[in-house]
Amino acid sequence: MEPKVALVTGAGVRLGQAIAHRLHQAGYELILHLHRSASELPGRIVRGDLSDRAAVEKIVDHVDRLDLLVNNAAGFHPSTLENALQDWDELRKLNLDAPMLLSLGLADRLKASRGAIVNIADIYGELPLKGHLPYCVTKAGVVMLTRCLALELAPEVRVNAVAPGAALPPSGAPPEYEEKLKQRIPLQRVGGAESIAETVLFLAQADFVTGQVLRVDGGRTLT
Repeated sequence: MEPKVALVTGAGVRLGQAIAHRLHQAGYELILHLHRSASELPGRIVRGDLSDRAAVEKIVDHVDRLDLLVNNAAGFHPSTLENALQDWDELRKLNLDAPMLLSLGLADRLKASRGAIVNIADIYGELPLKGHLPYCVTKAGVVMLTRCLALELAPEVRVNAVAPGAALPPSGAPPEYEEKLKQRIPLQRVGGAESIAETVLFLAQADFVTGQVLRVDGGRTLT
């Protein structure tokens, strides 16, 4: 049997890198979307700025067979009310438009393999985070995109999402940030990228699960 093929967006850094490593360990053949970063993993490299619709369409054209699409690439930064509209287009294109365009563009290949889509959402797609209006709203869109696609692409394609919370501190966060974060998490620890990667693999293989958004947050949303 041929190995299953997975496309992971944003596969060169942070969560995307961990997800790609875990899928590789599980025997998937990888198509790695990278923008500016590099990857040491074996696989086919596709590059492009996912906020550019033409670049997204070019990636779709380069995929001939697919069993799993992991929509991981995203932008995250604070936005004041004064610059929220300025940030809106940027974050919407990357966080919401790109997953939708890739999912619809690759739907025929995923239907042929009876494959799956796993979107990376966020607990702040369900809870507001002060100072991050465009980010939260676009991630809320990913939650609804997941549910709508699960309905539209059934029965051939399963669509689920992982909502990380307290998996990795933001890039450049001071050491005390993680300690303060742990105090707000019932499990009293940060999950790490590997916890998200394991959940992605679970959802990729859970053949009677669709339309679900699984929080992986150590209980953060309980407090």
